[in-house]
Amino acid sequence: LRPGSPQGIPYLGAHPEIQGLFLHAGHFRNGLVMGPASTELFVQGIEKETGVLDAALYAWDALR
Repeated sequence: LRPGSPQGIPYLGAHPEIQGLFLHAGHFRNGLVMGPASTELFVQGIEKETGVLDAALYAWDALR
């Protein structure tokens, strides 16, 4: 099973309705390639850090 988002952009960060649930999913077949970089974004989002990319672009409720 290789779940992917409809737009091909993975979901990274907090679930908008369930407190304490964080998502790191939707990479489809690119999970092994995107895993290290998306994990960095995932951690930035959890720790509210700023980085090279805006982690909010990958949020569950981001406009796509």
